[in-house]
Amino acid sequence: YTTLFRSKLKIFSSILFLAFALTSKAQSDNCATATVLTLNAAGNVCTTGTTVNATQSIAAASCGGSSDDDVWYTFVATSTDPTIQVVGASSFNAVVDIHSGTCSGTEINCADVNGSGGTETINATGLTIGSTYYVRVYSHGSTSSSQGTFTICVFGAPPSAPSNDFCSNAITLTQSSTCTPTNGTTVSATQTMSASSCGGSSDDDV
Repeated sequence: YTTLFRSKLKIFSSILFLAFALTSKAQSDNCATATVLTLNAAGNVCTTGTTVNATQSIAAASCGGSSDDDVWYTFVATSTDPTIQVVGASSFNAVVDIHSGTCSGTEINCADVNGSGGTETINATGLTIGSTYYVRVYSHGSTSSSQGTFTICVFGAPPSAPSNDFCSNAITLTQSSTCTPTNGTTVSATQTMSASSCGGSSDDDV
């Protein structure tokens, strides 16, 4: 009786595990759970992903394929011209696109050039530093056997620090009876000294 009970228990456990495996979805299946990517200069910080059991969020990108298994990633631009690169596993034919603002926002670009195991690359241009962008990956095919794994990287060097990053290179302002605006930026600036008594973080002071 004990042996029979253990056998039935093993069978039941196997069925539960199989059911979970068949119904569990990819972590970044929906826009709300988009995986955050870190944009780095060297392109050596990549994230492993999968479209297995993912479902469709929006229609396929302009470059084609079937988006029935799309998954989402997001990043904040620290470069105006980053590169998004997806490398598919040997049996995975990737399609990748990038959207501004939201997952259903304007499609900026997409790539579907190579076949299974190939590398898809988007050389984005004109992005706004500090803005959030969404990247989608899905398989070109429409069957469950088309689903698979891949790695994704976003990289690009940030702009140089502004010329007045340090006190020694402070820009001279001219005092006058009317306001003559001078353009400025803190993008890529570094901290010179601790924050003022007003508060805030001076990690990008100019």
